[in-house]
Amino acid sequence: MNCSELFEYLEGLRRDAYVRAVIRASESDDVTGYIGSHVPVEILESFGLMAIPVHGIDGDILSYSCEKNLCPLIDATITYAKTDKCPLIHSARLIVVDDFCPLMTREMLKLNKNVFIYDGDNVRLIHELEDTYHRCMCEIQDETDELIHKLKNYSDIDGLRMYIAEYYTKFLPVDERINMLREVSNHFCFYDSPVEFTRVKVQSASGIYRQIDSLYGNTNYRIIEDFCDIHGNYDYVYESCPYCEGERINYTRG
Repeated sequence: MNCSELFEYLEGLRRDAYVRAVIRASESDDVTGYIGSHVPVEILESFGLMAIPVHGIDGDILSYSCEKNLCPLIDATITYAKTDKCPLIHSARLIVVDDFCPLMTREMLKLNKNVFIYDGDNVRLIHELEDTYHRCMCEIQDETDELIHKLKNYSDIDGLRMYIAEYYTKFLPVDERINMLREVSNHFCFYDSPVEFTRVKVQSASGIYRQIDSLYGNTNYRIIEDFCDIHGNYDYVYESCPYCEGERINYTRG
C-alpha cells in the first residue's frame, strides 16, 4: 500500500481492535486494558496478554456524560465504561492505571471493574498479573522502542504521521506492531544525526492530535506524551484539569 493508504489503515486499527478484543475475551479471557504512559506495557505483553490502551479519545461520547468538573480525557473514559460503549474496556479482565493523576485513579476505582493502580512497583504488578491470569512471566523480544525512537529522532516523517504510527500500532500484537513499524519506516528517509524538531508536550494526544497538527503542521514537530502527570508542565493541557499548567485545549466534539 502507498503511504496515504498505510496511515489511513493505521487509524483504523483501534476499531479493528474492538473486534479482536471481543473475540480474544470470548476465547481466552486475557485482554488487559491500560491507562497511562508510565504503565510498563512490555510486562503485560510478556505474559502473552492482549494489552491495549483503553482511555477515551472521542469527544462524541461526552454527549452521554453525566459527569461534572472532569477533564474530557477522564470524562470520556468513565462515560465509555459506564455506558458500556467501548468494547475494549468491556473485554478487559483487568485494567492497569498509573497513579500520576489522582482524579483518574479515583474515578476508575469507582467502576465495577477489576482495576490495578500501578505505582512503579513492577514486582507487585507481576504478582497481580500472575494472580489474575494464572500464568508465569516469560521473556519476549520487543523492538518497538528502538523503531519508534529511530522514526521520531532520525527520520523525515512529519509530526502527524509520527503520532499516528506511535499511537495506533499499540492496538496490534507485539509481532505485528514490529512488522508494521518496519513497513512505516520504509516510507521515510533516515539520517545519521538526530533531526531537529519542536517538542509539543501534552498529557495525551489521542483526542487532540489533529488540532495540534493544525497548529504545528507547517513546522517539523513531534508530540511528546507524558500521561496526566500532576507534576508535569505541558504546552497544552485539558480543560478542567485542576493540576497541570499549559494552554487549555479540549476534545473536538462531533
